[in-house]
Amino acid sequence: MSILIMTEGLAVPVNPKLVDILVFHMTPILANAKAVTNNDSITLNFRDPDYSAESGGYHPVEIKLTYQEHQWYLDYITDFSYVGQGWDVELAKDLDFEFALERCQTRYLPEVDLAEASELYELFESNFISYYEMEVFTVEVMLTQ
Repeated sequence: MSILIMTEGLAVPVNPKLVDILVFHMTPILANAKAVTNNDSITLNFRDPDYSAESGGYHPVEIKLTYQEHQWYLDYITDFSYVGQGWDVELAKDLDFEFALERCQTRYLPEVDLAEASELYELFESNFISYYEMEVFTVEVMLTQ
């Protein structure tokens, strides 16, 4: 089975290492799927089991891809962090790279075009790949049909 993730023509460059990580985790679930059709999606959740509001750790990351015409397309990559204090702590979006809408939103800055956030995306992506290679994440993959 060959999994093609379209990265050409995106507003930001996508590192081939990230594509390899996604394909690695998508392969088992797709091998067990009966068929994949247009508009099906895969969501990958990368979590540091030790991450907490009290002690910190590596932020959880969610990546969603959507299937169209025999290819997978990045829909979004979202980085979450704890915000608030005491009883009011909650997990919230910290960085949100929306490939489908070509937008980037952060908790601290106004929404911008994804192309304008290219440096931020590349820094995030580089850090994410490093953390993944350090094996800090557990990974959960879900196919939605």
